Amino acid sequence: MSYRFRFQRICFCAPDATAPLLVVVSRNRVISVARADTGEAVTPGETLPLTVERLFDEIERAIDQEAAALTVGYDPVRGYPLSIDIDRDFRIA
Repeated sequence: MSYRFRFQRICFCAPDATAPLLVVVSRNRVISVARADTGEAVTPGETLPLTVERLFDEIERAIDQEAAALTVGYDPVRGYPLSIDIDRDFRIA
């Protein structure tokens, strides 16, 4: 299966860490990642969940680790995550 999507992490991080990315996936492998605003190719860190499978893994990890809050919005037809909001600890900004 091949697909593309826009990914953006929102956190209290450096601006480069929160830049929106365009991700292309083929056969569950990331083929390319580029900044959505400039088209510049990006080499993402291993911690970014850049496939739908890894997004589901991130949700499962939040559940298993009993995150303080977890809100997930799913596509009503295909069921993949559209948005994921994880607060692992209310005491951390």
